[in-house]
Amino acid sequence: FMAIPSGQPLLWANMRIYLLDLAEGSPLVKLGFGQDPKFSADGQRIVFKASDGQLHEINTDGTSGHPITSGGAEKSGPNYPPTPGDERIVYWNTTSAGATRYGDIAWRLPGGIEETLVHGTAERYCYYPVWRDAGRILFTISEGNDNLYEYTTALGSYAALTALNSAADESDPFPAGDLVGFSSTRSANGGGGYDLYLAKSDGSG
Repeated sequence: FMAIPSGQPLLWANMRIYLLDLAEGSPLVKLGFGQDPKFSADGQRIVFKASDGQLHEINTDGTSGHPITSGGAEKSGPNYPPTPGDERIVYWNTTSAGATRYGDIAWRLPGGIEETLVHGTAERYCYYPVWRDAGRILFTISEGNDNLYEYTTALGSYAALTALNSAADESDPFPAGDLVGFSSTRSANGGGGYDLYLAKSDGSG
């Protein structure tokens, strides 16, 4: 998890990453400055955005920390695929041109190759990618309001999850077995703030 130590100003620059072992009850491991930590599928490594705006990897015992991207846009929200040994790390880029921010969905492939999968525009900011399974990536596009999308790697294309999108903000998708979890501001079922939902991709259940 990420947190700011007690007593320090609530600034992103003060954000640190920590590891809490619930099974062993061992002492808290401090992994240094950073944000958006995620475990690899085998549980042995963590990828995160470091304070330099680039992606770094570190072993779960805090050793062998090193950058895996360099230069260019700020890279956020990295995620490993769900299959051990699969090295495709998905994330989103943020670039700024004056007051306009552009967000792209991208991945880092073995050998350090970085490719953009979905290009954002001044009207479409893409962010929060996460692997649904080994062949599909869930993400959000902010286009007036936030909507859920899915990228299919075999096709190299993406489409809106129209059955899950509404006039409210739908964002932060995550896989939950056969279901898709997401955050929504819809007012149905007593909601209205940001609430968590689970649904089938066709909007049922």
